[in-house]
Amino acid sequence: MDKNTELEKAKNRFEIEERILAVLNNSEDIEKFNSLRSKDSFKQEERLKSTIKREEYWNQVTNQFISKHFPHLMTSQIQQHTSGNSDMIRLAELLAE
Repeated sequence: MDKNTELEKAKNRFEIEERILAVLNNSEDIEKFNSLRSKDSFKQEERLKSTIKREEYWNQVTNQFISKHFPHLMTSQIQQHTSGNSDMIRLAELLAE
C-alpha cells in the first residue's frame, strides 16, 4: 500500500477516535479507550475535510465501536453528545435496540 493511502487511513481513524472520545464522559471509559486508540495525532490543518459522506461514515463507525466496547453509553448519554446530529442520533437509537 502506498504512503498516501496509509496516511488517509490514519487520518480517518483519527477522526473516528476523536468522535468516540467526545462521547466518553467518565475517566474509566476514557482510560479504557486511550489504551485502545492509535497514537496518531494531526494538526487541525492536516485533518481530513469534513463532507456529508465522511461524517456519515465516521458517525456510523463511532456508533458501532461504542455499541461494542461501551454498550452502557448507547442510551440517552449518546443523544446528549450528539444532539446536533440527527443522523448520529438515529444510528445510536437503532444500535441500542
